[in-house]
Amino acid sequence: MKSKGIILALGAAISNGTLGIFSKFCFSDALLPIQIALYRCVYAFFLISLIATFSPMVRSQIYSLRNRSKEISLLAFCGVLLLYVFETKAFALTSIANVSFTVYGTGILTVLVGVLFLKEPLTIGLILGILLILIGEYVLLGDVNLIDAKSMQGILYAFIGGAGYSGFIFFARYFRTPSSFGLLWWLCGLGSAMLVSFAAITGESYAIPVSHNKHILFMAIVPTLMGFYFTAKSVEYIEAGKAQVIEMSDPFFSLLFCSLFLQQPIGIHSILGGSMILLGVFISQTNIVIGGSRVRKASH
Repeated sequence: MKSKGIILALGAAISNGTLGIFSKFCFSDALLPIQIALYRCVYAFFLISLIATFSPMVRSQIYSLRNRSKEISLLAFCGVLLLYVFETKAFALTSIANVSFTVYGTGILTVLVGVLFLKEPLTIGLILGILLILIGEYVLLGDVNLIDAKSMQGILYAFIGGAGYSGFIFFARYFRTPSSFGLLWWLCGLGSAMLVSFAAITGESYAIPVSHNKHILFMAIVPTLMGFYFTAKSVEYIEAGKAQVIEMSDPFFSLLFCSLFLQQPIGIHSILGGSMILLGVFISQTNIVIGGSRVRKASH
């Protein structure tokens, strides 16, 4: 069962790794960050609604969650409003690698709150894995510019988005919210309402895009539906902290997709950094925990 959780978390990292590329495509189509954030969520909501039309099981899942609207609203606030708005704004201001490093670097928050509030074990492998991943991500940045005129603001936005994502993973585990298409329907529906409200309050234009919807449609399916589903499903099998650590491999996949779709060359920093990230993910899954004054094996 643990291996299934690891595979699901890796699936989430790969799915989310496509987000930066397609955000850049949308920016080249002259779309605003709020339009991208809102309509990837709206499109996902309509896709799930279409599935529910023909699936009694999905309709049953949606109905069964009707009394959990408060906790799902909190999940939507963290994982949709905060993540979508600020991560997309960050992509508009700085590089894909900078955003990925910052968003998933905040995964340390998930590890800390998991240990403090969910009583998840603090393992030596987890600590070493985090260190290797963070060092690997720093090495990856050797192939890009860390600071430019707008990067600091973009990095700040990415940190806020990453904190929201960490909150989503923590609360999904804390509430033991069942992962299903029904949950995604609620998340995308409530998230869309929150995004419209945010745009109205801030005065940002969220007019419906009249063209180039194929990029937003891809984002609705892959990083939105698949990313959310894999993440929420993974924490049913492994600790929230370990799921977040695995998803910290996202920058490696982001740069890989940059090479494939934007023809950006992969340099020595990318190879070394990516290798360290993958090694860190592997080491983070070892089960030696720190307890009291001695080291002991984790019980499962």
